[in-house]
Amino acid sequence: MTPFYGVHEVRVLRESGVAVGYFNSWEAALNAVKSEPSYKGAYFTLNPVKLPTGVPLNPKTLIAAHKTAGDSDIEKRIWLLIDVDPPRAANTNSTVSEKDAAREQAEQVRNYLSSRCWPQPELCDSGNGWHLLYHIELPNDYASTELVRGTLARLHDLFSMVDAGNFNASRLCKLYGTWARKGQHIEERPWRLSAIVSKGSETAVTAQQLGSISSIRLSSHKTPEQADDLNLSRLMEFLDYYGVSVRSKPRSVRDGFRVEIECPWAEEHSGETRRDTTVSFIEGVGNGFHCLHSHCTERHWREFRTELEKRHPGRLFSFGPEAVFGGGSLPLIAHATLAEAFLRDNHDFVCIYDQPKRPIAQWVKTRWDISEDDTLLWRAVADYLKDLHPRYPKPEKGPDSRMRFYDAAFIGGVVRCVKPYLPPVKGELFDRDPHLLGLPNCRLIDLRTNATRDMRREDYITQRIDVAPDPNCPTPRFDRFISEITCGDGPLANYLLRLCALCLTAIPFQALFFLWGRGRNGKGVLIRTLTAILGDGKFAWPLRPGEITVSKFGDEAAKRTFANLKGRRLATVNESVAGNLNTSMLKLISGGDTLTGANMRQDQQAFKPTHKVLLPTNDRPQLPADPAFRGRVHMIPFLANFTGREDTNLDHVLQHVELPGILYRFVTLCPDVIENGLRPPASVLAETEQLFSELDITKQFRDDCLEIVDGAETPAADVERVVNSWVREQSTTGIVVSSSGREGPDDVILRELKHQPDIKYSRLRRKTGETSPHGKGKAWYFVGVRLKEEPPPATPATS
Repeated sequence: MTPFYGVHEVRVLRESGVAVGYFNSWEAALNAVKSEPSYKGAYFTLNPVKLPTGVPLNPKTLIAAHKTAGDSDIEKRIWLLIDVDPPRAANTNSTVSEKDAAREQAEQVRNYLSSRCWPQPELCDSGNGWHLLYHIELPNDYASTELVRGTLARLHDLFSMVDAGNFNASRLCKLYGTWARKGQHIEERPWRLSAIVSKGSETAVTAQQLGSISSIRLSSHKTPEQADDLNLSRLMEFLDYYGVSVRSKPRSVRDGFRVEIECPWAEEHSGETRRDTTVSFIEGVGNGFHCLHSHCTERHWREFRTELEKRHPGRLFSFGPEAVFGGGSLPLIAHATLAEAFLRDNHDFVCIYDQPKRPIAQWVKTRWDISEDDTLLWRAVADYLKDLHPRYPKPEKGPDSRMRFYDAAFIGGVVRCVKPYLPPVKGELFDRDPHLLGLPNCRLIDLRTNATRDMRREDYITQRIDVAPDPNCPTPRFDRFISEITCGDGPLANYLLRLCALCLTAIPFQALFFLWGRGRNGKGVLIRTLTAILGDGKFAWPLRPGEITVSKFGDEAAKRTFANLKGRRLATVNESVAGNLNTSMLKLISGGDTLTGANMRQDQQAFKPTHKVLLPTNDRPQLPADPAFRGRVHMIPFLANFTGREDTNLDHVLQHVELPGILYRFVTLCPDVIENGLRPPASVLAETEQLFSELDITKQFRDDCLEIVDGAETPAADVERVVNSWVREQSTTGIVVSSSGREGPDDVILRELKHQPDIKYSRLRRKTGETSPHGKGKAWYFVGVRLKEEPPPATPATS
């Protein structure tokens, strides 16, 4: 099966122009294209054309032509082309990763449409992206064009790589079997042959199925004469002034009109002629520019006009100062009207309304930037007014009101008028996807799939790391380093790599990771390498040891600590920590519950944690042996010792030479870590169990001093004296204190004994041992337990 059904025009882009031929044989078309010595691209009309009179069919060679098939030359519509094209720089071929990302999205589109009972499409490799070809049976008329336009527009909304501009009847498509030579042939971005990968169903997609996808409602088509003649003539004069090619007559739309033009960025589009770019005038809104190509979705009237002025230095068109704002003219020089004009032309600012200071966020084309003050908005308004200055005519006499555009007080007045009308958004929109990681050069990676793509406005990403993963960067020193610090323990080495991969995500993980070892064993180097990837002060935040130890300033210090953890993915300390830990703080920062923090003299803010806590320690940490900590502590052993054989160049090699390759190692593990977790090895589980066995001093006391005897009754005073004596005999090393620091180990033992499941703590009669309903003559007893040795005598009270 071939895409030819009838006669199709084949078009080749030569260096010197366009060559065409008409074919009803796919093989003949390919042979004619192969006779071309060199070409940029070869295409065919998706839909069959009316064969021009006197034109040969299936020629052996193509001939140069100045006129090619247009929409009126198409007999009917037989194909719907869904072009999934990865975003990239203009006039370049796609990389392997870019093309793979497009393939993944093409599969998503196909699965989505299959779920809506669409037949299977033909899957085609365009060389730089992927095509889905669906059979349709529609006439070549206005209604069909709008139906296809709406379908592609809706798919573009759902899947950003779908080209929404392939709706016109004379649309061109890659001639499969020919070369895609969009840009220079280099190893990273090579030329490729296009191909039909798999055949599809011959069943046609119905108009009803198209309509169920389409986001456009057809309305009565008004005549162009109904449009405002003054505004239309001004817009057409503007296009003529800058030599913009107009590709259609003006047609009326609701409250205005629209004209199809040649996009000034057409060289960034596919090689064929494009008719998906429009300029418009809408009453109450003004002039607009809209291009459906993926490279132009963020370009509006302001960018369109600026590009034309840049290409024609010294030529400035004026729509006329006498017209009122909303008629496509320059606004009055007043705060309110200029603010309204700024909001119309600039769509890069939003107000985060649910945060105390209502900060302003700006889309800076590479990421979102959030400012607590008006700095970003003030700068943008100042630049906007500066651009307006030369468009206003200089007054013949009197003061020049244009100079107000450079006055700080006047700029501030415009800013104050703009702020109340900025689009409001919630703060939770920003950095909300825990699986996305911003990369340099306006790229990001989805850690669930390892797919990289351009960062988009709707991602709401505010932070990015400064290094990009590179599969071609070798990491021999890092591989040896991991093997050395784990003493050749393969499962432990894999666990450390998976832990680093987990730290790339913003997934909250209820755990405390203690990197334990007696110094000079590599744990600091590992943390510094991970911090270099995530960015010190960006996604990685260094805690001071005092922030996680007991302090009299606990509550106020904790608020600032929590505030610093907002949006981080790694929290660690640069020094060893072990004793006097603030266990309440550790529970909070390692849990998944909402945290509330505040910087100094600022209001509190609640946020969901996104960080993982890695704490290096030379000594075994002192923690409560309760279930809350048992369930979240990971004790990671670092048993190597590099004393006397330190590699002083190791940090430099890992953080400056091999870092892109190290990041790539982590990234490749992320999908499995996200799906299956860390999977701690036996060495980590054993070390953690050993820690809590040592920390459970109540169990140690029971084993040394108590025995379980049914019915036995031991006075609490005797048990307390034995506890005090036992604690004095023990070494203070490893004796745990509580989170508050006010409870000694003897208090901990007595408190926990009272809640043991096999011991009852009751108040009994001193003489008979029977429970008394009255308080007189009663004492506290531990029931069901007996001391192994007689208690020491009670210390007599001093007078």
